[in-house]
Amino acid sequence: DAIGVIPTLLKTYKNPETETYTQWTLAAIAGILTVVAVPRLDWALIIYPLYVILANGSIVSLKYLRERKSR
Repeated sequence: DAIGVIPTLLKTYKNPETETYTQWTLAAIAGILTVVAVPRLDWALIIYPLYVILANGSIVSLKYLRERKSR
């Protein structure tokens, strides 16, 4: 999964208009809710949701920064 986000980040960098905020923001929020729902702080239970937050948040941030720069 982590390898699969690399092409998306590259595409978002080159063509930020090809991605939508809704999809990636909702996925990041899902990761946050998953971390909150974990009954005990155990790395085995929260490492993947943290990755989801980081990966999807990176896409949203990159899209925002690239669109802002192009204005």
